[in-house]
Amino acid sequence: AALYYAGLGWPVVPVAPPGAAVARPGKQPLVRDWPAAASTAVGQIQDWWERWPDANIGIVTGPRSGLGILDLDVDKGGT
Repeated sequence: AALYYAGLGWPVVPVAPPGAAVARPGKQPLVRDWPAAASTAVGQIQDWWERWPDANIGIVTGPRSGLGILDLDVDKGGT
C-alpha cells in the first residue's frame, strides 16, 4: 500500500503500529525528521518496510502531497 500511495505522488513514512513500545503507537513516525524524510522513492520505501514490516503508513499532507486533512476527535467533543 505504501508503494501505491507513493505512486500517486504522496510521500510516505513508516509509523509505529498499534501496540508498539513507543510513546504514541499507531501515530509515531519511525524515522527522524519525518516531514522531510517522507519519500516516494521505491528503494527507500522498500528498505523501510523490510526493516519495519508491520509499520503503519503515514502520508505527508499539505503542499508536498496536495492533500488536506480534517480531523474530528469525537471523544474530545468533535462531531
